[in-house]
Amino acid sequence: LFRRKKTVQQIYNANYRFAKPPEKPILKAIPGDGKVTLFWDDRAEKTFDAFYQRVNFEGYRIYRSTEPNFIENKIITDAFGKATYRDPIAQYDLVDNEKGLHPIDVNGALFYLGNDTGLKHSFVDSTVQNGQTYYYAVSAYDKGFTTINIEGSFEGIPPSETTTILKQDINGIVTSDINTAVITPTAPAAGYVPPQIQSFQGSGPGTGKVSLTILDPDSVKNFRTYRLKFSENSIYHNAEIPQYSLINISSNDTLINNAKLIGGSIQTAVKNGITIDIKNDTTVSIDFDNSKWINGNSNYIVQVGFDSRFQAAYQGRRIFYPADFEIQITEPGMGDLSYPSSTFSQPIQSNIIIKNITDGNDHQQFIFRDENKNTLFDDG
Repeated sequence: LFRRKKTVQQIYNANYRFAKPPEKPILKAIPGDGKVTLFWDDRAEKTFDAFYQRVNFEGYRIYRSTEPNFIENKIITDAFGKATYRDPIAQYDLVDNEKGLHPIDVNGALFYLGNDTGLKHSFVDSTVQNGQTYYYAVSAYDKGFTTINIEGSFEGIPPSETTTILKQDINGIVTSDINTAVITPTAPAAGYVPPQIQSFQGSGPGTGKVSLTILDPDSVKNFRTYRLKFSENSIYHNAEIPQYSLINISSNDTLINNAKLIGGSIQTAVKNGITIDIKNDTTVSIDFDNSKWINGNSNYIVQVGFDSRFQAAYQGRRIFYPADFEIQITEPGMGDLSYPSSTFSQPIQSNIIIKNITDGNDHQQFIFRDENKNTLFDDG
């Protein structure tokens, strides 16, 4: 009775408004030989929550059961021994530092937000047996809400999760919802040849990783060519959140238009039976393993990096720029003119040439600090 009174009081304090979970993702399940492939759309990620007045989506949970009510998954109990939360077989959440156990409990039970894994829109279950019927559900959940009161304690609302409903009539016939499925894995017919990706070619200076996976063979369209295009508007091509588009060149249809690559790693929604995994590279850093002499030799020990002695002088002007550079040491006076290091300095006719290999610039501007005033790149 006390617990019910507390719940009613929370509803009253919220002015009878209720937080709502995100939209249910639309799930499709494909049976295979000893496996089941699940994939779903991204509609839940765009749900605007009127209670929170923002998009509050956080992640997806995948459940599997051998009975339609998912009772065997509900094994996480509260402080009173009542089954409260279900244990998923997989979970994908945003990379947003909203992770671990949510601090607002339900009678002592805490909701697990995930571990910043990054979002995916597919899951392949390879632990199934042919001929056995399985029940699957993909739920979407939000971040909930937390605040700290004047006593230093957490207050708020635990995460909300979509329902996962499978209805079974008196004859045992099961009807699924848009985010649930009933599936029986089985071996393919003899002679079946699945569709294949014929070739994949990349161009440009990008160093991230892209991989394609066929999840829905029946939806793959024959003899189609696609282009995955990345774009961003920063001057030095080092934006933290670039955009990507997927274009069907054969039909001139844009399947994904300027979607944001958030968190550095994503999996696209399934388009024409295919999903794409994109992993952005890390922030720009020096590749020490490949920074070395190519032609000639020298007894100089070369260190590549930013000299901390000049940090104050170039603060705010230093840019982490993703490119490969080649430094050539030539005869005295045969190099390029350096860029003035300050308002009062003069260009120096050096003995070095710097090429930007990535951008095809054979004469990259540079600052040359000539400590011994001999216009040479040497130990002075």
